[in-house]
Amino acid sequence: MTETTRPGVAIAGGGLAGLATAAYLAREGHRVTLFEQSSDLGGRAATTRKQGFLHNMGPHAVYPGGSAEQALADLGVAYTGRKPDLAGVAIRNGRAFALPVGGRSLLTTRLFGVRARVEAGRQLLALGKGLPQDGRTAQDWLAEFSQPAAREYAAALLRVATYSNAPAVIPIGDASRQFAGAGRGVTYIDGGWQTLVDGLREQAHLFGAEIRTGERVEAVLEGPARGFRLAGGREFEADAAVLALPADAASRLFPSSGELARHAADSIPQRIACLDIGVTRLPNPRRRFALGIDSPFYFSVHSLYADLAPEGRVLMSVAKYIPVDERHDAARDLHEMEAFLDLVQPGWRALEVHRQHLPNMLSHTAVPRADRGGIAGRPGPALADHPGVFIAGDWVGDSGWIGDGTLGSARLAARAVSAWLAREPARALAGAVG
Repeated sequence: MTETTRPGVAIAGGGLAGLATAAYLAREGHRVTLFEQSSDLGGRAATTRKQGFLHNMGPHAVYPGGSAEQALADLGVAYTGRKPDLAGVAIRNGRAFALPVGGRSLLTTRLFGVRARVEAGRQLLALGKGLPQDGRTAQDWLAEFSQPAAREYAAALLRVATYSNAPAVIPIGDASRQFAGAGRGVTYIDGGWQTLVDGLREQAHLFGAEIRTGERVEAVLEGPARGFRLAGGREFEADAAVLALPADAASRLFPSSGELARHAADSIPQRIACLDIGVTRLPNPRRRFALGIDSPFYFSVHSLYADLAPEGRVLMSVAKYIPVDERHDAARDLHEMEAFLDLVQPGWRALEVHRQHLPNMLSHTAVPRADRGGIAGRPGPALADHPGVFIAGDWVGDSGWIGDGTLGSARLAARAVSAWLAREPARALAGAVG
């Protein structure tokens, strides 16, 4: 098939979903053009370098055996990293306790009384085996606990496993499966998630995709032509279009799609406040991980397991999972994160050499909703009301949470596009107008 008769696919969005979709489709022999309005690729997966420290856009990790790992292997994207040691402290009522991470530590920690230990062990065993997708929310499940300390501990584990603070929204069945996956450990990536962004970009280029940065898509073309209207009124025609964007952004580009409008209206985003602190040394080397039990905070020292800090320096990360029904207050959240660090790593302030503060980062563009069927109820990649237009992102498909959902959706979208192009007579474009 000649260059001029190969089916053309236009993709909006240069984050992980867009890049992976481009790589999959280009590998299948399709002519692919990706548009990203920013000068840089990666979106929330980008990594910045400041004073030798490598900063992800909040805490990031790859779940072994998940859809993200599978997609990266499919596409030949290599990375290195290590699993963190989760032994650390639990913060409750302003005090630090040994964090239970297994059966033995659950029995010995002073975080619990005897009854709470028994209840926590019983409930978490059931959670790890997998709870049914029966319409219950995480809050419904937590309401079954009789011991407050056990309930708070379980809620904290759900927050860190799902990167969310929406117990009244998320299905306990989906959260249970995510918790079980997190129990196998996670991998922090050398060089940050920019390693994955760069790897996907390189593979997309290798397979023949064209990637255009600094080009803003203003609308999806209406009528028989598919493709995009770009900034300045230019049109780029294609045989299929992919919106690798959050539902609200996709709906703004394609307002005539009632389907997208419904998905945008249903989306409940999850936001987190993030603070990275570079220090000359770790004040308490034994405290590498911490969870707030009665408060929605998380602490980890990613640079102990991945190449993220200059020689001899340490990068600590703390985050607050902002309740989805709460308006964030950047100044308050920063004060609370610093106070949490005071409890976990007393003395850090005198050792600080650098920081990055991200007050309002998205961890999910749309958390799974129990009242919409959870992850299984997410939309598929094809828009039923506009054949030839497809979607990808962490809110699309049934591949899992966060990065697993994002990269899994790319594989689903690429398959759907290829199948549709195989059924439809391709409009032999001599070239797109760009």
